[in-house]
Amino acid sequence: MLTEFVVGERRGAANVQSDARAGALSELIVNDVGLGRYFEAARLGRLYILATAVGATLNGNATPIAAAGTPVWALFNPAGNTNAAVILKASCLLVPGASAAPIIPVWNFLTNLTAQTALGSQASVNAILSSTGSPGTMRSFIASALTGGTVASTFLRNWMGSFNDPRHVGAASETAAGILVEETEGSIIVPPGTILSTAFNVAGAAVTGCVSVLYAEVPWPL
Repeated sequence: MLTEFVVGERRGAANVQSDARAGALSELIVNDVGLGRYFEAARLGRLYILATAVGATLNGNATPIAAAGTPVWALFNPAGNTNAAVILKASCLLVPGASAAPIIPVWNFLTNLTAQTALGSQASVNAILSSTGSPGTMRSFIASALTGGTVASTFLRNWMGSFNDPRHVGAASETAAGILVEETEGSIIVPPGTILSTAFNVAGAAVTGCVSVLYAEVPWPL
């Protein structure tokens, strides 16, 4: 079977049939080697970033987060929403000042939200960086309490990544800073009526840093 492509960049309207694109050496051009893995989701306005402050206080957030507790970072998908959040990538900058035990970020989640009264804010930033960019349909809790919650969060798993600086336990404190990056790659979906949050394996002490998460909104149910 002969497969033919069109060499060069082409721009087509939505819902119009078109040929696939190839390079000058007959290589197939797909999005991941063209404008990047997340370009299409960003172009369609589906991509969002939700981050804490750069020097946010990260200690005191040991898993599980207590009922009505205060997560350092949480994404809330309200019940009845017609979208789900698909987690694509997450990073955590850690700057321990006097923590004897190294801390690592973990995922927590909540599904029993019938008594929760807090709605959260809309702090997410659309990847199309414009003044008219929509904050999306998700709600956020950045160092704010899950007021009205009646059950503690559930531990999901630790972040799957590696520090860019080796962690070590000092005689009195863990002093090296580092960034842990997780390529979540859509392996966590936050459907309506669910909260996904970041906690840590231990509370730590005098730990600051930043939690930043990249996610996409997709229609729900799929």
